Amino acid sequence: MAWLHPIPAGVVPALAGAPLLLAPAALGGRPLLAALVVAVGARAWRTSRQGPLVLVGWLAAGAAWLVTGDDVPTDAPVIAVVQPQIGAFDGRRASTADARAARLLAAIDEVGPVDVVVTPEGAWPFDPGDPGGAARRRFAAAWSGRPPTVLGGERPRQNVLLAVEGGDVTDTYVKTALVPLAERAVLGFGYDRYDPGPADAPPLVVAGIRFGALICYEDALPSQVGRAGRGADVVLAATHDAWLGPGVGVQWHLAASRLAAVTTGRWVLRPTTSGPSAVIDARGRLVWSTAFVDADKGPAPPIVWVGRMPLRPTGAPGAAVADVVGLIGLFAALMLARRPSPRDSGAPEA
Repeated sequence: MAWLHPIPAGVVPALAGAPLLLAPAALGGRPLLAALVVAVGARAWRTSRQGPLVLVGWLAAGAAWLVTGDDVPTDAPVIAVVQPQIGAFDGRRASTADARAARLLAAIDEVGPVDVVVTPEGAWPFDPGDPGGAARRRFAAAWSGRPPTVLGGERPRQNVLLAVEGGDVTDTYVKTALVPLAERAVLGFGYDRYDPGPADAPPLVVAGIRFGALICYEDALPSQVGRAGRGADVVLAATHDAWLGPGVGVQWHLAASRLAAVTTGRWVLRPTTSGPSAVIDARGRLVWSTAFVDADKGPAPPIVWVGRMPLRPTGAPGAAVADVVGLIGLFAALMLARRPSPRDSGAPEA
């Protein structure tokens, strides 16, 4: 369904940074956002009537939907989102691996009883190893007795999210969309660090909860967002944004996660290594978020959010519904843009 999203991935999150523009996205996802751009850009310049009316109508309807909230059932699972404070350079230093692992485990131990803990990309510095090996035994010893966890880590040539229960790895998601030049070489240039996972990866199952897994910039790619939303109870956008610094880059990436929530109709958990981490409801609103922390300047205490979260809220449209509504809006906008205005035809305006 990626062809349904005609606006480049870099433009949409930037637009979604304005909360009001989440309203049309809520009704029709990225296609409707594209439809509005077509309608306003092509028609509003030709007449002062239809174009603005289309925009105002969609914004009003979307805003009405946005202001209503999701009911959180009292029996909804309790989730912990951990921001362990790992810097851009600290995350690559083997000399600090033991300290980072200990800090992560200590933060989880302070959480209290929860159903699932989620951690960011690259949170665990050691390869869990193969079943029966010494590395796997050390891994099991570290995680035995701790709550079920979605653990960001690495395996040989793989960037992964691990489902860890009872000290054992029960499921794995391997990052599918690798960053050109940084994670895979292009025409012999750049770094060739990882091999991609399967393109049709199913949700990652932890403690019976189906997580639509996204790593790093996969939440800005429509095809990956659509894949993550299929069959998922909640979307997990685990990332390591420390290398971006405190500028506009981390805010752009946060906006991409918010739009992923709207287009999938799922809550999004966004654990990051050093912020901004977030919990985002199915309407793209920030339930909780943190500021960026420059963890390379020195150790900082981990930040943890603990709360109940609804799974697949029935009040939110799914990706398929959003795409259908969006296609209708796109078709209407194209017809509106093609229709001659009174100025173009020379006919007097009413």
